[in-house]
Amino acid sequence: MRMALVVTAVLAMAAAPALAAGGTAKNAGDQKAAEGAQDPVTQELRSAENPHVAVIEQRARELVAPLSQPQMKDLFLMRESYGLIRSVEIVQRDISRAVRLCGEDNADLKDPMAARLKKWNGTVDPVLKERMAALQSAIDDQDFAKPEKIRSYFKSLDDAAVYAEKKFDKRVVTTPEACKGLLQSMDGTQNEVANIMKDLKVPEFAAGNAEPTVPKDPAPAKKAD
Repeated sequence: MRMALVVTAVLAMAAAPALAAGGTAKNAGDQKAAEGAQDPVTQELRSAENPHVAVIEQRARELVAPLSQPQMKDLFLMRESYGLIRSVEIVQRDISRAVRLCGEDNADLKDPMAARLKKWNGTVDPVLKERMAALQSAIDDQDFAKPEKIRSYFKSLDDAAVYAEKKFDKRVVTTPEACKGLLQSMDGTQNEVANIMKDLKVPEFAAGNAEPTVPKDPAPAKKAD
């Protein structure tokens, strides 16, 4: 069980720590293609065999074609922000699953790990939700593209990532040593992940105003609706 960097390069997503315990390619062909690669999931995202890559490219071209350079930068910033937020959500999902499986196989670790996860989520969740709410507001308030087109583009990024991830078995090693390692890793990643989210820059637009202002410091975390 280990923390790894998941970098969805073809989608220009930002890097974020993710649990990829025992992740292996499901067949020999995938394994061979992944050899020497720092991130096999990224290899799959780049693969022409991923049917969602063409959709991403088409939607990106349609969005970018009428935009000015400043508007393209705004869209790129929103895309990077979305990628990082989604990466952290994947981290939460995978850690939660690992904690559950560790608890099932190690009764003495079940309560300590569940309590540690609750504390981890208590730090990360508010910032994560506030940044997603800020991003959704930016999508709604910008006036260089229809919000539904931007959301459709972002959904295609998700679709490509889901397809790539299915190529790999994200098996969780539940030995006492591995589970204790996960427990300790949450000590370091709790504040690290929250701080990454706090530093995440999301464009801010007045409703109907295409000129954004990016705050030097994100607003304090608040509970998303």
